[in-house]
Amino acid sequence: MSKYVLILLALLVFVTHAAAPSEKRIPKKPEEAKLLQAATAKKLGIPVEKSVQIAEDVNIVFVLIPAGTFEMGSPAYELKRKSDEGPVHLVTITKPFYMGKYEITQKQYTSLMTPDKAFKFMGADLPAENIEWNQAMMFCRQASQKTEKNITLPTEAQWEYACRAGTTTAFFTGEQITYKQANYDWDDSYNGSPKVKPLKRTMKVGSFAPNAFGLHDMHGNVWEFCRDKHKGDFYKMSPEKDPLYDKDKGFRVVRGGGWDCNPEKLRSANRSQRPQDADRHNLGFRVVMAID
Repeated sequence: MSKYVLILLALLVFVTHAAAPSEKRIPKKPEEAKLLQAATAKKLGIPVEKSVQIAEDVNIVFVLIPAGTFEMGSPAYELKRKSDEGPVHLVTITKPFYMGKYEITQKQYTSLMTPDKAFKFMGADLPAENIEWNQAMMFCRQASQKTEKNITLPTEAQWEYACRAGTTTAFFTGEQITYKQANYDWDDSYNGSPKVKPLKRTMKVGSFAPNAFGLHDMHGNVWEFCRDKHKGDFYKMSPEKDPLYDKDKGFRVVRGGGWDCNPEKLRSANRSQRPQDADRHNLGFRVVMAID
């Protein structure tokens, strides 16, 4: 057999292997994500968007995230990807859940908690920041008690699945993100995106268009804590269904990037980590709620 035939066979195997995960992805594109979300709401007899009161005149708006399967992580060719984002692997979120439409705001946070430190950027509709992981979890416990519902932080897999909303590109906006789509260090560029003078502070939640699931600010504004601890090679051993790594000692995963971050930190697959007691001016969270 000639070397050219061997090369062609190797390429065929590679292409077939690379394409296989996409055939199993549900949803496969943003339009399918919207349809799956609506179909799940209809099947369960629940709303796509749900407002839950946590204190007097204070509500959290949730959007329904349907169960589904997606490719978690980034391919080797993705610009500025990191080694802990691979290998790309299929992950199935087996149960639908509700996720906060926005990052938790200062008004919502202070309705249940007394901040240990002052917010750097003050405003009722600005995201709560300078928050530790333990404080975020305490907020979740308080909200759960007030509402008699199961409210907590998302797993890393839930977060990426919800952020992607049927996409496989670097961002849910495509292979680029711009100052018109998220709050980050606009003076930096990713994949040829335009540069402008950055705002250098947080912005009111919901200032930019949402993804296909209806989630705002999944890219930028503040980093968002997840429940998981960070393990650099976790993807090599990750279970396919509902993965969560919470073993041993380790920092907690944060996702999404913040207002002062380079755009590559905002990528859907980007993973970073912070100590549980980290409380920084670019660090906040959003919550998820189990369906009754």
